[in-house]
Amino acid sequence: MKKLHKILFVIGLSILWLGQGYALAQDQAEPDTSNQTIVSYDHVDVVIDYGWGDPERISNVHAEVILLFKKATKVVIDMPLDQGKYTIALIHGVKVHLYDHSTGKLIKTYESVLYS
Repeated sequence: MKKLHKILFVIGLSILWLGQGYALAQDQAEPDTSNQTIVSYDHVDVVIDYGWGDPERISNVHAEVILLFKKATKVVIDMPLDQGKYTIALIHGVKVHLYDHSTGKLIKTYESVLYS
C-alpha cells in the first residue's frame, strides 16, 4: 500500500511539474496579429459619436484604424502638441467619422460591427 502511495505521489508531482511548464509556454507566446491591418489617415478631423451623448470633434490629427479580420475594432488618434494617443474602442453605439481637414469632406465612417 505504501508503494502505491509513493507511485501516485510521484505521478502527481510529475503532472504538476509538466503542467506548469506547459502554462509558461502558453503565456510567453506572441499574440496572433496575422489578420490585423492598420489603415492610417493624415490631417483628418475626427468626430466621435457615442450615441448616448454629444459628439466630440478633434481637428487636424493623425488617425490609425485597426482592422481585425477586415472589421474595425478600434481607432487610435495621435493628439496634437505631444498630448499622447487617444484610443477609441468601437463598441455598440460608437461611430467614428473621419473628415478631410482641408476640404471638410467625409472620408469614411467606422462603427461597431458587434451587436449591430
